[in-house]
Amino acid sequence: MTDVRLPAGDFYWGVLDTSILPPAGPARRRVQLGHLFEEVLPVHVESVHATYVPTGPDRVVACAMDRQRLRALQGDGTTRLGPDAPPHGLGADSGRFDPESINLMTGPFEPASARRARRRFVALVAAGIALGCTLLFVGFERRVRAAAGERVAVETLIDRVYADVLPVAPARSQPDAARLTAELRTLRRTRVDVSGHAPRADDDVPALLARVLAAWPTELDAQTDALSVSAESIVTSLSVPSAEDAQAVVSALATLEGWRFVESNATPERGRVRVRLGLARSETGGP
Repeated sequence: MTDVRLPAGDFYWGVLDTSILPPAGPARRRVQLGHLFEEVLPVHVESVHATYVPTGPDRVVACAMDRQRLRALQGDGTTRLGPDAPPHGLGADSGRFDPESINLMTGPFEPASARRARRRFVALVAAGIALGCTLLFVGFERRVRAAAGERVAVETLIDRVYADVLPVAPARSQPDAARLTAELRTLRRTRVDVSGHAPRADDDVPALLARVLAAWPTELDAQTDALSVSAESIVTSLSVPSAEDAQAVVSALATLEGWRFVESNATPERGRVRVRLGLARSETGGP
């Protein structure tokens, strides 16, 4: 890169008071500064190419050079161009600025190499954003598929339970959930123990199964291999992604009143955790 520094006398200079300018965006502000600069230029502002350096809240130092000379320097391979020092007599109100920060090889005089580098940078940023969006989409899609698969697994398990505990449904019968509710009500009305008292709720296996399914953590990515429910025991075997998920299953089943754990095993297996849980009726359990 060729960085050319010329004497300050080779440039046009001006100190602009921006306190009188209304708020504007970058493009409009450059036009406003050009009008202010033209008031102190000995030539028309369109014949020069200028750069503006803020030096205070309401002060901007303007530096410019004839466009014709800039084109000649551009043809010589110059990639950066500016003064080697601030000009004398610019005024104390101009503020301090670094002449090295001034570069007139911008805009229409920007080197082709700089334009190519900027385009490459923009392309890399755009590619990075596109890649990030793609990864996010893939991640969301995988989560959606996993949730859908878990929902299907739970629904399949529920359908299997309905098939095990309910008789074959006649044509145009009620939904399985309504049939199970009706069956439970019938059993509660007809079942009594030898003492003449109604049985405990946990003696009603369909009702107990409904409690287990209600407590089951369906939001987890759990693959259930077996679930056995009887009046005296609850046994399940499943696999989950992590030990934290295994603990979540244990915590969920621990909410079943009147039952206690007699078996709780968690074993790592091919990137997942194999869990086997067994519960038995607690002698001090609730009714």
